[in-house]
Amino acid sequence: MNKIAKLFIVLIMPFFIFASCSASNKYEYQTPSEKEYADGSEIKVKLSGREFLLTVSQSPQARIQGLSDRTEMPADGMIFFFETPQALSFWMKNMHFPIDIIWVNGNKVMSITKNAQPEPGISDEYLKRYFSDYYVNIVIELNAGDADKFKIKVGDILELK
Repeated sequence: MNKIAKLFIVLIMPFFIFASCSASNKYEYQTPSEKEYADGSEIKVKLSGREFLLTVSQSPQARIQGLSDRTEMPADGMIFFFETPQALSFWMKNMHFPIDIIWVNGNKVMSITKNAQPEPGISDEYLKRYFSDYYVNIVIELNAGDADKFKIKVGDILELK
């Protein structure tokens, strides 16, 4: 190998490797930390060209409680943050109104569960579970029909404001 080729490998190649690694992370999404959004706080997001004001549910306790025992949706909906993408399931325990569930990985809508219905009087072991089709780290709950009303679809990009 000649000196120029060796010089290229030693001095220039690491720069290209570093640049390509940096570029690949340029649009990587990071879930907000608990310090950024406290349980019960509100956050503005943009989805399918519309802004939504969502109530944050981030701690394990708040995620378990979710919308249970509420008689109406807070703000425009609720947003759940998880530290890492994972297979998730939600249920309608102690719910009083139907919802649409938007499953998001990073900033991309991966799937939508429409019109999940409350099941009053059903014991926990028989409640229907709603599963994400993909690993996700954000879940948004909206009033039933809002996904269609606002034309939210798989592939839409979620923007945190």
